[in-house]
Amino acid sequence: ADVVSQGWWSVAPDTCETVISGELKRRYFYHYAISRPLNVEWNGSFSFCGDDDPQFRITGAADCEQRGFRTIGYRQIDVGTNKSYALDI
Repeated sequence: ADVVSQGWWSVAPDTCETVISGELKRRYFYHYAISRPLNVEWNGSFSFCGDDDPQFRITGAADCEQRGFRTIGYRQIDVGTNKSYALDI
């Protein structure tokens, strides 16, 4: 199955937001985050497509620029066999 990247979620400081509901069905998830007030970026070495559209959903991780998107480095999360996971940023 192709990778699907999607975003964006806005989370206010000192709050929680559920971005994936229900039981987790995969072992690996990926995230990329920006704190605009702090000008801090959490990125990684796993390249997937992203977009400035606040509600993008992109299938496939290849040829991002040729398809009108940009390549973003995401961090990998290994949730193992857990059915839920909380990420603190």
